[in-house]
Amino acid sequence: MSLYVISTLGPSSSDDFVIKKLLNISNKFRLNASHLTKSELKSWLDNLSKIFKETNKTIPVVIDLQGAKIRIAEYPPTELNLKDITIKYCEKSDDLSVIPLLSKDFFNSVKENDIISLNDAKIKLKILSNENFEIKCTVLQHGFLASNKGINCDNHPVVYNFISVLIDFLPVIYYNKIVSFLGQKNVFYRRWNIKSQSNT
Repeated sequence: MSLYVISTLGPSSSDDFVIKKLLNISNKFRLNASHLTKSELKSWLDNLSKIFKETNKTIPVVIDLQGAKIRIAEYPPTELNLKDITIKYCEKSDDLSVIPLLSKDFFNSVKENDIISLNDAKIKLKILSNENFEIKCTVLQHGFLASNKGINCDNHPVVYNFISVLIDFLPVIYYNKIVSFLGQKNVFYRRWNIKSQSNT
């Protein structure tokens, strides 16, 4: 029986020398999108494309999506100790009082007085208002928060199309190879011949 190797790439294997060594023994590379921002994912794919050209060898890249869990966008790592906070529809925030979130489903599903949990219930918020994709909250329980931490509503489930954000993003990144998507429990194969924006 032949061995089929899928190598997961991450911080400890980000060096070009290591990636080229893994390329010689791997059938596929895997990137875990749960731990990557859009810009980080683009950087990984840019670098892999460069390495494939340098070595004249290409293997599929599997992007493992984060599954049906809503996560906040880019936010500085911090011990959140504010009295009030705003959840806003945007992809990045350097303001600790504004939590960025790219799920319109979440904004459309929650209402005044709902309780929001962040980072596996380490942080609790109570909604004061929800208008124009800005949710004003008072902080009930403080805790640690950073990019890609989960967000949920305690009062009722939030329906979430969990692959839509990356699906919308990936066709415009610089990567001319076939990309496979692994979703929670099911496998989704969405394939494009993706071209660099600079070539269009």
